Amino acid sequence: MINFSTEYKVPGDGLWLLDNSHFYRPASPYVEKLFTESVVKGLKESSSKYGLILSHLDYAYVNGFFYKKVVLCTAKDCNSESDEVISERINRGIEAIEKKLWREDLDIWDRIVKPSAIKQNDKIQAIDITALSDSELIEHLNECYENSLYMMYLHHIYTIPSVLPLGLYLSFCQEKGGIASPEALSLLAGTTSISLGIAEDTLRRLASSIQEDNIDPNFFINMKKEDILSEIIRISNSNTKKELNNYFNLVGNRLITGYDVTDKVGNDMPDVLVDNILLHLNGNINTSNNEFDIENEKRHNRLLSKIPSEHHIEFNELLNEARLLNRLRDERSLYTDVLATGLARRALKHAGERLYKIGKIENPSLALYATNEEVCDLLAGRNTILSSTLIERRNWCTSQCIENAPIMLGEEDNIYYGQGRIENLPKAARLSLSAISIVLKEVYEESTFVEDGSKLTGSPVSPGIYEGIARIINSVEDFGKIQKGDVLVTRSTTASYNVILPLLGAIVTDRGGQLSHAAIVAREFGIPSVVGTRDATQVIEDGCRIRVDGSNGTVEKII
Repeated sequence: MINFSTEYKVPGDGLWLLDNSHFYRPASPYVEKLFTESVVKGLKESSSKYGLILSHLDYAYVNGFFYKKVVLCTAKDCNSESDEVISERINRGIEAIEKKLWREDLDIWDRIVKPSAIKQNDKIQAIDITALSDSELIEHLNECYENSLYMMYLHHIYTIPSVLPLGLYLSFCQEKGGIASPEALSLLAGTTSISLGIAEDTLRRLASSIQEDNIDPNFFINMKKEDILSEIIRISNSNTKKELNNYFNLVGNRLITGYDVTDKVGNDMPDVLVDNILLHLNGNINTSNNEFDIENEKRHNRLLSKIPSEHHIEFNELLNEARLLNRLRDERSLYTDVLATGLARRALKHAGERLYKIGKIENPSLALYATNEEVCDLLAGRNTILSSTLIERRNWCTSQCIENAPIMLGEEDNIYYGQGRIENLPKAARLSLSAISIVLKEVYEESTFVEDGSKLTGSPVSPGIYEGIARIINSVEDFGKIQKGDVLVTRSTTASYNVILPLLGAIVTDRGGQLSHAAIVAREFGIPSVVGTRDATQVIEDGCRIRVDGSNGTVEKII
């Protein structure tokens, strides 16, 4: 049985770092194996296929927090007493880069894996769980759990092809032109439309259909949000009703605020979904235009001038590969585990309602803090978990945050591969390791910026200056505060935040680097953003007016 405490034990040999990019509070026991098993399995297979010396990130679940450890491939890891396996792996890595293996994986993703994942999730979503008997609900819960494990595995088996071309490009820019990541990454803006939101096309069709019904957007101005949906349904034609249903089917069960079954899905936040409909109905959405293309060409020429002429062809080739694969990073999550875990949440909530009615738990929501096995046991009449234990877990998960957990556990090992050290690796192997390392650094590296009087400093990730009202988002309950043009100030964002991003004028985060989710979507939306400020959520007051300088990486209050 899982119990939490204030004692943080080292989960194994080596140095374990707190994962502060996926969770800002303790995760529920339900998702433990999604990370400690599925993520690890996917990363191992992906790394092996691409012949990386970096084997994977190991994950451990300590008091609800996830800790990660970098694991290199050694002869021992490969169950070999010689370096032959390591040599074969290195040769595989050289061949993967030469053949651009990621192109093959992207093709398989588009033709086979993504459509299959969509079909599998849609099949589960189509089930009317209210019509299931208790025994059938247990089967459905098990199906949802296995599906969540599998989808998280799918997500991470595509990790290396989604980031290796990007890492190679960034490493090349630094080595050949002294070009820092912020400037190099500016050329990737506009290459991952999925970051604008998984429902973008559906929303545009819905807005177009509403307009074809001659419905004036001003009609909804003074109407309560909870009444707008019913009014659209009442006055619209069948095609609009169909597109509205398509929209809610697409985002209704997808996680919005994180990766846990305790996080909110679209159906939990109808006001946010209504805001997106109204934004598209009024045409207030950033889209690509000629000015963007012209500016992008200027940035390209500026960067190219810093690269020696003999390396121009290689620069453009690496840039093209990074652009081509850029969308895969968000797609692999949004089409797999984001919906799968959301569907698991739906099943757990329904199970919780049944268990509450028969007096097994004191509140339906407590089911979200149980393991899948514990919920199924309760439904089957086996009292393997007490309601009081679930209450203790809920209280822990809702009262603790990452600031309460140690940043690291254990001690760093000397890093070897086979019988040698990292610096003795062949050049090609060091190239791929350097590429992955730079990506990990830009995603996970802890900020070192400090407050300077009334001005906060962080990493500038999307240029421009914006002044607006700061909205401090510490939990899902705060989402309702966001209005069009506000500045989102939060610890970090995830791919599931995409549904609210069209409302924002700028983004500021406590954590994250140049490849954090907030940085990527800010570049796609073309809005100023500063990430990694460390304590913006603590220093900035909700509702105050701030200036975000995405070019210089500063955030300051306007008096």
